[in-house]
Formats: sequence, structure tokens, C-alpha cells
Amino acid sequence: MIKIYGMPTCPDCTYVEEQIMREVAEEAKESNRKATERYFEAMRRNASNDDFY
Repeated sequence: MIKIYGMPTCPDCTYVEEQIMREVAEEAKESNRKATERYFEAMRRNASNDDFY
């Protein structure tokens, strides 16, 4: 983990912080998308298995 120290009044610090927050949000969005895809794939598999009983 990297710690970044900055001041809210520093324009460069504010820019870097905003950029980091955007990247973290994008990573979380991608991770959530992949987890959702895995969940629905498992649901489809389970539903197709239930058809045979």
C-alpha cells in the first residue's frame, strides 16, 4: 500500500488525489462486473442442472 500525503489547498495534490480516486473506482467497477458475470453464470448452470430432475 502506498500512502500519499498532500494538502487540500495544493492544486497538484488535489489533481493526483482525484486521479487515484478515479482509478480505484474503475478497478472496483471492473471487479464488480466480473463477480456479477461469475454469479449469473453459476445461476445459469444451476438452472440447467435443475431441468434434469
